[in-house]
Amino acid sequence: MRIVVHNVYWFQGCPSRWGAERVAAVPVVFDGLVELYASLSPDVICLQEVQNPDLVATAAKKLGMASWIHARGGVKTDYGGAILTRNPSEMRDLTSNGSEPPHERVHVRAKVTNGKDILEIACVHLPSNRFAGPPEVGSRARVAEVERILRCSPVPDIVVGDMNFRKDSEPYLLMKSSGYVNAGETDVAEDSPERKGDHIWLLPAAVRRLERFFVVTGEPFVQTDADGTVWRLSDHHPLVADLR
Repeated sequence: MRIVVHNVYWFQGCPSRWGAERVAAVPVVFDGLVELYASLSPDVICLQEVQNPDLVATAAKKLGMASWIHARGGVKTDYGGAILTRNPSEMRDLTSNGSEPPHERVHVRAKVTNGKDILEIACVHLPSNRFAGPPEVGSRARVAEVERILRCSPVPDIVVGDMNFRKDSEPYLLMKSSGYVNAGETDVAEDSPERKGDHIWLLPAAVRRLERFFVVTGEPFVQTDADGTVWRLSDHHPLVADLR
C-alpha cells in the first residue's frame, strides 16, 4: 500500500502563480499535481490546504479513486483537508467533534484495508505560528491538538500531515512518547532535507510493514517556464510511504 501525503498550498504553486498568495486554484498547478499523484500510483492520498470539495471530487475522478472525503478547516475554514483512497473506505470528519471546540485546521480519518489488516489513518494539519503569536503559544496549541487526535477512538495506526513541528520539539516528543515512530527516521527512509513540518508517524505494527519512505523532489514537482523561471507545484514536497 502506498500512501502519499501533501500540503497542496491551495493549488496555487510556489511562488504563487497568482503573483501573491491566494486561496484559489491555478488550473495548471492543479492538473500538474494530479498528474504527479497519478505517476506515483498511490492507494491513499492525504492532502492539506484544500479549499473546497469540488477539487477533491475532480481529483478523485481523474485518479480513479473509489472513496474520498473533504473537510473544511475548523477555526480557519480555508485550511481544509482530504483523503482519497483507491479502494472503498470508511471515512470520518473529526475536525469538529462533540462538545470540544473545532480543531484550528483539519482532522479527517480513513479506515483502509491493507491485505488482511485494517489501518486507521488520521490526516491532520496542526496550527502553525502564523496565527498563534509567540512560538511557545503555537507549540502549546500543537501539543493540545496532538493529545486530542490521539485520544479520539480508535487510536490511529498512522498519523500524517502538515504538523508544523520540528524534531525534538514538544509535540514531536509527545508523538514519540505515545509510541509512534517517524517514518522519515527509519532504516528504510531515503534522506532528504525537504520535509519542513510534514510527517508520517506509525505505531510499531505499521512500522514493521514499512518498506520505503521518500520525499518527492525534482521534476515534475519542480517546473521551469519557457523564460527560465523555476517554480514548484506547492510550497511543500509530497511524502511517500510504502507498506507491504
